[in-house]
Amino acid sequence: MRYHRVHLESFGYEIPERVISSQEIEERLSPYYEKNRIPAGRLEQLTGIRERRVWESNVAPSEKSILAARKALEKSGLRPSDIGGIIHCSVCRDATDYASASVVHKALGLPTDSFCFDITNACIGFINGIITLANMIELQQIHAGIVVATESVNEILEYAIEDILACESKQAGMERFTCLTGGSGSVAFVLTSETLSKTSHQLLGYAARIHSEHVDLCRWQPDIGFPSTRRHQLLTNGQAILENGCKLAQETWADLKGELHWTNESVDRTFSHQIGLPHQRYLYKQLGLDWSKDFSTIDFLGNIGSVSLPLTMSMGAEKGVTKTGDKIAMFGIGSGLNCCMMGLQW
Repeated sequence: MRYHRVHLESFGYEIPERVISSQEIEERLSPYYEKNRIPAGRLEQLTGIRERRVWESNVAPSEKSILAARKALEKSGLRPSDIGGIIHCSVCRDATDYASASVVHKALGLPTDSFCFDITNACIGFINGIITLANMIELQQIHAGIVVATESVNEILEYAIEDILACESKQAGMERFTCLTGGSGSVAFVLTSETLSKTSHQLLGYAARIHSEHVDLCRWQPDIGFPSTRRHQLLTNGQAILENGCKLAQETWADLKGELHWTNESVDRTFSHQIGLPHQRYLYKQLGLDWSKDFSTIDFLGNIGSVSLPLTMSMGAEKGVTKTGDKIAMFGIGSGLNCCMMGLQW
């Protein structure tokens, strides 16, 4: 799918103040480490994650989404009345019935005739939101909209530590280490039509694929709101996700290059979903891409689910790693297994 009328106008984000280091987590896991003779520093060695951030207790995702979306809207210079729709796209949401987007819509004072709903699709939900909104703008159904997401790992991180300490075998505990990579954060994008845009940041197109035979490789359950009254559990097969996810990514990358008439050498800058540093490097090797073109936040933010890619891109843009005219590739891979990739010219 190609776009000709859609621009990324602005972004806003929030990151928690509270920092939890991998060393702190390992200190809490010391009984398991000592019993199984695991050397200190293994968690950071396996993931590349030095620290991650978590929200204060009992924070609803919409609370932080409101802050991120408000920042993005203010930066865009648009009025609330200009916004034709808002989509909330994180795994974490306030409740299972009403859309978290409704809470953000109310707080921002968006028009009553704008659309408002949630999209939840694991770690690629935000890209799905961008695509949905961009399609509407391309078809001239609306002229501007907001995509927003907030992830929170407070509960699942605590439960993972408890589960690992209770594991009788080393292998059982190591299988749960993926749960320790998570971090929290919030991000919002404002997309506009070319007629409203004051930037040169044009969305060029996307490609998407799914290998649903691998749907059972990663599951976060039960499906309830945040904060919850029931125990969360993340079940993953990290090695199988890595191997099969990279195969899926190779196919999707070939599709995107064909759609945009790109080669690997066409790309000036890349941003990807942040799983773990070794995983990212392996992915780039499989795609035949120059690792030095990537901008990463994994070492100090961890894996923030659907928020990782857009938040990392926002921080990179703030630091000036994107230049006018740069061709930018965005890589999203999530449970399902799903893959969405987008091209953008800055």
